[in-house]
Amino acid sequence: MRKLAQTYFGRLPKSPRPERIGTVEPPQLGERRVVVEDASQPLLILGFHRPAETHPDDAALSALADYLGQGRTSILYKKLVKEMKIAVDAGAFPALPGSKYPTQFGVYAVPAKDVTAADCENVILEEIEKLKETLVPADELAGIKARAKAQLINQLSSRQGLALQLAGYETAYGDWEQLFGQLDDINALTAEDIQRVAKEYLTATNRTVGSIVTTQES
Repeated sequence: MRKLAQTYFGRLPKSPRPERIGTVEPPQLGERRVVVEDASQPLLILGFHRPAETHPDDAALSALADYLGQGRTSILYKKLVKEMKIAVDAGAFPALPGSKYPTQFGVYAVPAKDVTAADCENVILEEIEKLKETLVPADELAGIKARAKAQLINQLSSRQGLALQLAGYETAYGDWEQLFGQLDDINALTAEDIQRVAKEYLTATNRTVGSIVTTQES
C-alpha cells in the first residue's frame, strides 16, 4: 500500500495548507422558537449555543450533559420519566450536530400521552435553574469523572477505535496528541466548573426551542 501511494500520490507537488475559514455566528440576543404542527407524537428540543470542543469549557459541558440528562439515573430522566411520568424519554447531549465548530448543547423530552411539550419544558427549565444554584454532590462528580474516563479508554480498546480517535483529534485540534490530554481535563474538573457553565450557557436569551405540537388527523 505504501509503494502504491508513493507511486500515484508521491509525484504530486506539495502546496501550502490553505488558511482555515472560521465563520462564527454572532451572539444570540433573544430566545428563538420553532413550532411544527403535525399528526405525530409531540417532541421538545432545547438548544443552547456553546463553543467548539477545542474550548476549555468542553469538559465541563460534557459533565453537565452527563449529570443533567444521560442515562436513567440523570436528573431529567428521574424527574420527568420516573417521578412525574410526564415523558417517556428525556435527556441531554453535550454537542449537536457536531463539535469541531461552535455548536449547541441540547436537552430533549418525548412527552407521554396527553402531555404537551410545554408541560415538559416548564419542568426542564426548573431543573436547569436548580443546577445554577446548587453544586453537583461529590459522589455524583466522582461518578461523572469515572464514566468519562471509562468511555475514553473504551474508545481506545481496539485498533479501529484508536484510529478514529486520533483522526478525530487531528481534525478538530490539528494535533492528535491532544487526545492524551483528555484525562487531565477530566481529572481537573470541579463542581464549580459545572455550575459555572450552566449559568453561562443555559440562559433564556441563548436558547432555541423546537417542538412538535400534535394535531388530529383529518
